[in-house]
Amino acid sequence: MSDMCSALRFPAGSVIVEEDPYACCLDQDLLKIMCSFCVRKRPNVVCSRCNVVKYCNTECEVKDKAYHDLECNVLRLRINEQLDEETRLVIRTLDRCVRERKQGADSIGDFFGYRRTIYDLESHAADLNLTKREKATRRANYIFGLVKEHVDTSRDQVFEILLKCRINKITLLNHHSPRFYCCGSALYLAVSKMNHSCVEAPYVQIFDGRKYTLRALRDIRVDNPLTLTVHYVPPNMPFAQRQKHLLHNYYFICNCAKCCWQARHPIPEADEAIVSRIEKTFQTAPDYNAWYNIGKELLAKLHDLPDSNFYVNWLLTHTQWTCTMVGHLEESIYYGSRALRSTDIVTTIETILFSMCESMIKLGWHKPESKKQIAFGQAVKLAKSLFVLTHGANHKLYRALESMQKAGEDAYQYAHQAGDFQRGNTLPPCNPTVFGQSGRPRYAHSFPGANQLGDAGAATPSMTWQPWMTYLPRLLASVLPPQFSQVPSRPCLATGNPTTPRCPIIQQLPRFPSPTGRFSAPNPPPIRPSIPIRQLS
Repeated sequence: MSDMCSALRFPAGSVIVEEDPYACCLDQDLLKIMCSFCVRKRPNVVCSRCNVVKYCNTECEVKDKAYHDLECNVLRLRINEQLDEETRLVIRTLDRCVRERKQGADSIGDFFGYRRTIYDLESHAADLNLTKREKATRRANYIFGLVKEHVDTSRDQVFEILLKCRINKITLLNHHSPRFYCCGSALYLAVSKMNHSCVEAPYVQIFDGRKYTLRALRDIRVDNPLTLTVHYVPPNMPFAQRQKHLLHNYYFICNCAKCCWQARHPIPEADEAIVSRIEKTFQTAPDYNAWYNIGKELLAKLHDLPDSNFYVNWLLTHTQWTCTMVGHLEESIYYGSRALRSTDIVTTIETILFSMCESMIKLGWHKPESKKQIAFGQAVKLAKSLFVLTHGANHKLYRALESMQKAGEDAYQYAHQAGDFQRGNTLPPCNPTVFGQSGRPRYAHSFPGANQLGDAGAATPSMTWQPWMTYLPRLLASVLPPQFSQVPSRPCLATGNPTTPRCPIIQQLPRFPSPTGRFSAPNPPPIRPSIPIRQLS
């Protein structure tokens, strides 16, 4: 590694890497309400040929023409058939791949000097067992049947593109909405070079429409870009489910420090019957009134588990949002505060805080005569300190928080205008990746990658980091009952523990004695798969 690469420094809030996608497509239910190119604005123009894909203006339509051409031809002949997201992503990827090969100019992604084309992406075709290979072959044959009349390709090429998309695609999030909801999937050449680790890192993935950006949460130094690690699955997902999902979908066993610690210190998890019900409930996308009762019922059934449990925390965040939508604002703040004290994921904290600030505004906590004005000020200050790092001071969500901080009567209206597109009176369908299933691409709230070679020590923090998380304990104490006001201990994240991530949120949270003791083994042995990879169905 050259001296230049060994001394890469990124101040807090700066962009570490950014990239436009090789191919991307929207969720089926968003085709009518989002621009299919910039993935940011409401559409005003519809494709005159297929009458399905829409754009915010003619400029986006022109820019997308080269990527939409094959898809458009297919859609025109399949008027009564809705093509799912994966099919459309494969078609768009295939279209660009074939066109560029004919032109002799393949697109190149540059990851700190490591140049990659579509042909460098992993497909893991050799790791497919018989069942998976048969299913993938049927899928590829279906897509080949759709495109064979419109493009010069083969079944083998479609099969290869399908596998590359499944391994390397990443969920697009609408980070222009305070809900950060999933809006599609995309394939990136450069950032797919990054590897996986379950340990939190001092940087975060943010999407500006279709553009991928990796932003530093504090001043960091990167000695080797190849040690930048990302999450393929939610890092707070139960250990066994993370391992099962990674092995089943990405064909490796994770040996990161967090997994090694959790393998030797198992903790109680949610009952499988309740987990199954949670999954089924969110596949059906209940309306807000129904979910208000369902969420509270499920939380009651999981009362014996800590709020930091993956399913409990996930239920808390969704119940918070639902309470806001049905007008139970104080309950929304209560559930949001419980979720806030028990999560380490920056983007999750941002969505919780933004929703809390909206509820506080509607309750009048921003007014000078309110006894809760201090809590409101702390919530907005903490939210701003995060959004300025992840989105920048010119972003509309940050400006919405500034408007709230000024305590104007129009603050809520401004926040609502910066919010997400209207998707009806329901929560969006559950993202299967949340539960460790294979229906969705890599974990949306973190980063894409290629294999398990990532190291937890990807970046070295600078001593100039400002502790913005000092506001959290005071905020929680002001809005939560005493039994919920403390931040729970995390024995695997203890000082001196090799599993301690360098996430600024983790480092600033208070520590409490752990009933399970401290783990301080310097080099835990790696975890080995108990069954051959190719035997997993």
